[in-house]
Amino acid sequence: MASHDAIKLLSAARKNDQSALLEVGRLYLSGGNGLPKHLGLAYRYLSRAAGHGNAEACRLIGDNIPAEIIDVPRSAIPWYEIAAASGSAKAKVVLAELHLAQGPSPEHVAVARRLLEEAAASGEPSAQRKLALLSLTSDATESIEEALGLLEQASAAGAGDAVHDLARLLWDRGNWDGWLSGAVPGQICLRGYDDVGARVLACYARLNSAPASTPENCYRYGVLLLTAERPDCLKWITRAAEAGHARAQYLRGLLSMGPALTPRSPASTSSKTKFAPLNYKTALTWHMLASGQGLAEASFAIHLLYSLRTFSLRSPSAAADFLAAAAEQGHPEAQHRFARSLWLQGRRKPTAEVASWARRAAAQGHLGAQKLLNEIVERAPVLSQPESRRADDAIASMQDVNPAMAARMRLRKVFGLTTREMLLLNVDDAHCGEHLEIRTSDSNRIARRLIAIETSDQRAAWELAVDVLNDPLAVQFDVRGEFRSRYRRFQGVCLRHGIYCDAPNTRAWFGLGQSATALQTGETA
Repeated sequence: MASHDAIKLLSAARKNDQSALLEVGRLYLSGGNGLPKHLGLAYRYLSRAAGHGNAEACRLIGDNIPAEIIDVPRSAIPWYEIAAASGSAKAKVVLAELHLAQGPSPEHVAVARRLLEEAAASGEPSAQRKLALLSLTSDATESIEEALGLLEQASAAGAGDAVHDLARLLWDRGNWDGWLSGAVPGQICLRGYDDVGARVLACYARLNSAPASTPENCYRYGVLLLTAERPDCLKWITRAAEAGHARAQYLRGLLSMGPALTPRSPASTSSKTKFAPLNYKTALTWHMLASGQGLAEASFAIHLLYSLRTFSLRSPSAAADFLAAAAEQGHPEAQHRFARSLWLQGRRKPTAEVASWARRAAAQGHLGAQKLLNEIVERAPVLSQPESRRADDAIASMQDVNPAMAARMRLRKVFGLTTREMLLLNVDDAHCGEHLEIRTSDSNRIARRLIAIETSDQRAAWELAVDVLNDPLAVQFDVRGEFRSRYRRFQGVCLRHGIYCDAPNTRAWFGLGQSATALQTGETA
């Protein structure tokens, strides 16, 4: 309950008494005379005093009121400028925040940087931290080094947020999680321990000294201790794993898989310490937990465990299920192995599904998947100029009388199809993303060819064919039925319009009214 003196001051403040406004604001800053500590109310009274030109009120606002309390930043800037001019480092920090809040224009950024540099030079930790974060908006190496130096100064001065920022920056810069992305357990290798590792390890040691350390910080601390080959790494990794951290669960599982599956891990190569005993069942338990959270690497590790002949729970069917799960979750090695298994199961016949999985792995830089893709997906041959001209003439002649057949002939030209493939093509099931699946026979059991869609001409020809062959008016001119009936109709259309119709399994193009023999001899058919 407010004291008698506080009530008198509040009454005078309501009448806009400058000294009363100042004193009430001062009371709300720290709490006293029965009034609670309340920065919002303190700013309300001090801003009114500052509006009357009270320099002491401006100084109190600059030293004590953070930017998030201010409801109208533009009106508060003059008061912080007065406090900053009197030498208040904290006022310069808030004034810089107010300028940045008005937009990322070069003028505001330049003013904010100058104010933060002045405050940081005086040793203000919050200014050092904010100047470091501002420097990180640039990708220049000098800016990053400057940010690291400022954050280390702020951390040494006891700024808790600066310790978090410094630890996060060192972690990201060192790519300490890089070993995990798409890693095969047999190929993982945590980066070596160096001076940067010592710096980031010291940061996370400070963060994990708090009782309420987060699972992410425990995990990172454990990883750093592992790279330094410290035996207490297992405690921190296990703590994070038990808290539900997926990557920590995966790493904890790796530590129990032994050198057979993780030969390059520090846990396996170290001759000085053994972090966890070999236990495939323990590893499976942790990997199951991580896989349940969608971690592709854990699903792939389970696939490896179930494939082991020395594992008492070995299960080829479960191994296949988790290989498919890892592939679905985006693991490139799993996608490559899954594509290859489908290819071998299909007796090395190229299918759209095999190409799709291989392409997804190749897109992530998997060289083996790219090799498989090159093996099963063909590239359309390039026609010579005479052949291209003859093809264009034949297509133009067919376009006016049979647009559906002209669309098929255009596909034949750009994808190098035979007459058989051209006539059997079904636009509803041939397109598979980045390639076409071409039938080579009436029978679905016969192998199909996969042809890559690489150029804009190929894509345009395909899109035109889809539109034409799905047009109710044009489709009545299209070929139907088995190949023989399709070929006979195609022959009839060609003969009526003077277009040479070649053999079903050839890719050669002949001119209007010319036969293959005539082209070879130069005579007119």
